[in-house]
Amino acid sequence: MTQNRDFFFSKFKVNKPKLFCIGLNKTGTTSLGSFFELQGYKVASQAAGEQLLLAYRNRDFNEIAKYVAQSKAQVFQDIPFSLPFSFIYLDQIFKESKFVLTVRDSPDQWFDSILQFHRNFFNRGRPLTVDILKSAAYVYEGWAWESLNEYIFADTDDLMDKLYDRDLFVKSYKQHVLNVKSYFKHRMDKLIIINLSCDEDFIRLCNFLEIKTDLKKFPHIDSTMIAEGKYNLNFLKE
Repeated sequence: MTQNRDFFFSKFKVNKPKLFCIGLNKTGTTSLGSFFELQGYKVASQAAGEQLLLAYRNRDFNEIAKYVAQSKAQVFQDIPFSLPFSFIYLDQIFKESKFVLTVRDSPDQWFDSILQFHRNFFNRGRPLTVDILKSAAYVYEGWAWESLNEYIFADTDDLMDKLYDRDLFVKSYKQHVLNVKSYFKHRMDKLIIINLSCDEDFIRLCNFLEIKTDLKKFPHIDSTMIAEGKYNLNFLKE
């Protein structure tokens, strides 16, 4: 790992410490990205990150780290950075980096949010099927199915009755949070865990990153705005 890290830092100039938002989708990651943009941070293109799903599926973390090292962005959020275990490799490569784990009030609240968003985004509010996810044209055909396989479904077609099984999703959510906490438990100066609905966590994040701002709370970008494209965020346009 040290050899890999030395290679990246000798080949690419990393101007500033990187900040990785590693909460699962629908834990407020877009709202968090909006906050960072408002504070003058360069947030990496979400579309460019999503194109790295294949590298993640192949466990080619070198390709992901190369993208981060070459990017002028300081903040990275959503896939592949939010997928299980990406944070471990990124922490080893980018030693000065910090991590933000976003959570919801409860795992069930998160499940309800992701279920509704997926229905709205991929099927106009109607129930989803394996075929719909596999044929969805977002990023590329099949991307939606492949991305969910990386932390929920485990590449099986036998899911017609359990495609959006609450217990399956809740288990994955809890496991991700547990893995992050366990990994950073002796280095909590590297990690902050926040809930964007909590005003106290807004203050904690600003203190953690030494951000001075006139804002009093996080901006709110809801699922309907995302599904309908009603936002003005550079990292979602690039």
